[in-house]
This record gives sequence, structure tokens and C-alpha cells, in this order.
Amino acid sequence: TSTHPDDAVLEEVAQRNNIPFFRGSEDDVMDRFIRAAERYDIDLIVRVTGDNPLTDPEYIDRLITSHIITGADFSKTEQLPIGLNSEVFSLEVLKRAHQLADDPNKSEYMTAYLKQPKYFTINILGVDPEDAHQEIRLTVDYQQDLDLMNEIYSSLSTAKRPVFSVKEIIKLLT
Repeated sequence: TSTHPDDAVLEEVAQRNNIPFFRGSEDDVMDRFIRAAERYDIDLIVRVTGDNPLTDPEYIDRLITSHIITGADFSKTEQLPIGLNSEVFSLEVLKRAHQLADDPNKSEYMTAYLKQPKYFTINILGVDPEDAHQEIRLTVDYQQDLDLMNEIYSSLSTAKRPVFSVKEIIKLLT
């Protein structure tokens, strides 16, 4: 997370739960990712955003495998419901993108720099046809989104199985 004072609560939660954490630039998100990866000796970065709590672990595993097999610079999923897509790239590729960025302080949407085929090879993982529901919105930006998340979790999550698949979510909603 960032070094902004408002984010101190995230550090406190991480420390209480023995979760490694990193705090860096609030404005230069790419640099924050680079420095965190360097600190923890990470070569491959999987990016999901905090407002997307339903990202499917199976698709993340498939994306990582596809990324490695294809040798792409940047891999992503598309066509899943809004809020379920993820991205994979290496630390070295992120460093190259950071050097190309015209203004790293505007790097909140850092993967926009990686989506340029002029500079990077891009791999798009195909999704199962029954999971391709881009009309479904599963991201949390508004109160109604949070209300929907609460309904989904109360319907699908159990103590024994707190994580569920995109297939289960789509079945519930359709």
C-alpha cells in the first residue's frame, strides 16, 4: 500500500496477522510495485485490485500457466464479469514499462503502459464460454456493489469454503 497516513490501518492489520507488507509511493504505483517485488524477491507479479474481491483462483492459476507457456510480456483475462479479470507480468517487464512511462506519477492504471503491443507481447487468456458475462458487474465502487457482494458471500461462502468460483457466481446471478 502507499505511505499515505490513511493506509496505516492496512499495515496494522498485516502486522497483526503476520502478513508481509510494503508501503511505497502514493503517486507512483509502478515504482511501489517494483520496490515491493524487489524487497520480497518476486519475479512474477499477479495483479488484482482491491475493489475486485471475487477474482477466481482457478483463472489466476490458468493465467499464470498461460503466461509462462507463451513467454508473453503481459498476460490478462478478458470477457469475465467486470471485476473478475486479472493480469500477470514479470518484474523486468514492469521496470521497462516504468522507464517508458511519460509520467510515472500518473501510473495508477499502470498496466495501461503494458497493453501497448508496440513495446510488449500480450497474451489474452480465453475464458470458458459459460463464464463470458461482461454484462455482469462484480466490482465494488458503490454501496449497491457492496450490497451485492454481501448477498453473494452470504449465499455462497461457508467456513469450510470461503472462496468460490466464477461459475458458482454466474449460476447464482443468472
